[in-house]
Amino acid sequence: MENNIVRKYPAAKDERVYKDRYNKEDFEKYKEITKSMEKYEKWKIGINHKTNRKIKIGGKTHKQLGYENFYIEHKTSPYSSTYILFTELDGINIETYIKETEKIKKK
Repeated sequence: MENNIVRKYPAAKDERVYKDRYNKEDFEKYKEITKSMEKYEKWKIGINHKTNRKIKIGGKTHKQLGYENFYIEHKTSPYSSTYILFTELDGINIETYIKETEKIKKK
C-alpha cells in the first residue's frame, strides 16, 4: 500500500495591489511642519535653527534635527514604520487623496 500525500503551498505571498497610502495623521504632521518653513530652509543649507551655528550636512546633528523636525513617521503596519521627508507630500490634494484611499479600502 502506497501513500501519496500531496501538499500545496502558496506560490507567492499575498501581495498588496496598492502601495501604502498616507493617512490623516501624516497630513496633519505635514501641515504642522509647513508652518515653520524658515527652520527647514536653515536646516537644508546646514544651519542649526536652534543655535544658528553651521552644521555638517549629513552629519549626526543634521540627521537628528531632520528626524525630530522635518520627517514624518509613516506607519506601514502595526509593527513597522518608515520615515518620509515632508516635501514628499507637496502637491498632493489632501481631500481627494483621502477620498481615493477610502475607495481603495472598500475594495
